[in-house]
Amino acid sequence: MKKAYKQVLSFVFLISLSFGLVCLAQPVQADQSLIDSQVGLTDVGSVYGSQAPDDIRVTIAKIINLILSFLGVIFVVLTIYAGFQYMTSAGNKDQTEKAVKMLTNAVIGLVIILMGWGITRFTITQLDRSVKGQSSFYSPY
Repeated sequence: MKKAYKQVLSFVFLISLSFGLVCLAQPVQADQSLIDSQVGLTDVGSVYGSQAPDDIRVTIAKIINLILSFLGVIFVVLTIYAGFQYMTSAGNKDQTEKAVKMLTNAVIGLVIILMGWGITRFTITQLDRSVKGQSSFYSPY
């Protein structure tokens, strides 16, 4: 039973890792005029909007948001796994109790993650507003 549990956990980890890597992927587009003229980096930046690099607070907010999203996916997968165990317990009292305990813990973890996300978003938004002296709603994400 422990071997199957380890296999399921490794599968969940790999799925979560691949989902996180897909979220980090950036589309790449080449502009033919840039290739033809062999321009420098400043010209490339001016063609694509020359966006200034993000502020460190925005970068930290994005990292925290990514970590909390990753943890949320893990707890959703655990909730689905616990529901699957519950549905396939076939009346076995020990398996049913184990599945209900896992489901309860997964839901509690999911609630904690959502509360952490909300607190983090509120805190970073308020800090950003106070630093910039803005009175209207502003989201750094």
